[in-house]
Amino acid sequence: MTARVAALIAVVMVALSLTLAPATAAKSWPKLVLSRDGHAWSADLGRPLFGAKRRWVPGDGETRTFYARNQSGEDARLRVTFTVSDPTTWLEAGRLRMSVLANGTWTPVRAAGRTGVVHMLARRGEVVPVKVRVRLLPDAGARSMDRSLRFDIAVRLTELSSWKEARA
Repeated sequence: MTARVAALIAVVMVALSLTLAPATAAKSWPKLVLSRDGHAWSADLGRPLFGAKRRWVPGDGETRTFYARNQSGEDARLRVTFTVSDPTTWLEAGRLRMSVLANGTWTPVRAAGRTGVVHMLARRGEVVPVKVRVRLLPDAGARSMDRSLRFDIAVRLTELSSWKEARA
């Protein structure tokens, strides 16, 4: 093989890799992305919504917002699910309140375990703000010191046709 033929093959290979790379990258984009600020997007939020080192006293409460974007190319169903570990039974006793705001309505998380909280329509390309509010009620008392509660939030995007069929 001459040097000219080898150089020509190398140029063709580089040109092919440059034209194929964007198409391959586009196919690998996730259909659902999340953001803390509505500008920087990724497949997950990367760190906890509420800081793990945060210490709460009775009467404290905070609301955090994250954003979900449907980039599937079609309208879809967005589902927000909580998984709560509550060995202290704060939720069931009413000492701690957790709720999610989506579609203009606050939906409470009432018990430990896996709780499907919110189902909503997410139009193609739409950015949906999801607010999570946690409140430790004033009557939680001193016995609540040194307790902790862990919860995970999962956000899932599914086909709209299966949602319509399930609701029919």
